[in-house]
Amino acid sequence: MKAVEKKITRILILSAPVGSGHKMASQALAEAFSAMPDTLVTQGDVFTFFPAFLGKSFLTCYKAILRFCPGLYALSYRWGNAGSGSLFLRNLINRVLLRCGKNYLTDVAPDVVLSTHGTPTGILSLYKKKYAPQLRIGVVVTDYTVHRWLVYPEVDVYFIAEQALEEQVAKALSTQETGPSVSRAFGIPVREMLLPFCVAVGRQEARREICRGFGWPEDVFIVLISGGGEGLLPMEKIISLLAAESHTKLRLIAITGHNTLLREQLQEGRYGTNSRLEILGFTEELPKLIAAADLMIGKGGGISIAECLALGTPLLIYSPLPGQEQKNTEFLVRNQGAGVAFTVEEIAAAVRKEMAKTPAERERERESLRRRLGHPEAAKKIAGFTKSLTI
Repeated sequence: MKAVEKKITRILILSAPVGSGHKMASQALAEAFSAMPDTLVTQGDVFTFFPAFLGKSFLTCYKAILRFCPGLYALSYRWGNAGSGSLFLRNLINRVLLRCGKNYLTDVAPDVVLSTHGTPTGILSLYKKKYAPQLRIGVVVTDYTVHRWLVYPEVDVYFIAEQALEEQVAKALSTQETGPSVSRAFGIPVREMLLPFCVAVGRQEARREICRGFGWPEDVFIVLISGGGEGLLPMEKIISLLAAESHTKLRLIAITGHNTLLREQLQEGRYGTNSRLEILGFTEELPKLIAAADLMIGKGGGISIAECLALGTPLLIYSPLPGQEQKNTEFLVRNQGAGVAFTVEEIAAAVRKEMAKTPAERERERESLRRRLGHPEAAKKIAGFTKSLTI
């Protein structure tokens, strides 16, 4: 009797290297799919569709605008989310980029594509409309808001952070030709390496390991400062003010990411010999550090927020950038998921307020935060639903 040949489901996860969050979401999804039988996963970068110098130039300009002229970014973000003129520009860009990416999509021949960014979503929607009506498209929204440039009638499903965002998807679709799209509030996908620390036992073990490694007693109050690698967080000012705090139990961990110059400046300056401060560059142990921390100070990116919520770690967002960071912060403050500070003095006050709580109070609040807004299993749920689209 002839054996029945199993059908291999081809999954393409397409992203854009605009910030590290989209790549991390793509990685989390790929990990979830890798555990599924009869599944072939390809991770793609939409910037490979066109010459490398164009992508590099775009990213350089993007970072410069965020750092030196955030108001310009805010203006473009609001315009893109408002008038019909922005949709005309969006569709024009999609037609140009599809010419660059059509051969890649034809060669990969996916059954389902998951997009984590607006640019690949637009290309995929037009590709489906013109060449592959059988293609299934899922959009993984990596923020706590939904921008109009993410919404297309050709999309089959939107994976959103919270149920409250369904209204934004419906509103954006109402201005376009209606489609069969549905929404699933599974949360923002986080990497598999976080999962062991999403329970109390794992968090406590992470804390013991971190304290042992730095030679700290276990009853210290750990503040993790992350997000200064791109120069968008005044790390030196924050460290200077917090290092001057007289509380003997306060400990600081500063993460400079790939910014080697910033790390060297901090280590060689007056902070290098401070026994209450550890300065680290890029590290794969960031999930363990977040789990061990009593408070994290950072920016308002969706993935960073999702990781904190999955671990139940209190987050203080510093001066959110206009656009999605601002929207993320508004959502979290409204739902008691994070605090916000606009000056280093406000950061110091927030740290003192958090330190005034007893360890038992902090643990209760942490567990409540994780239960209400944490979604550590989001990637697995998204992968499972996506696979069902091909049945």
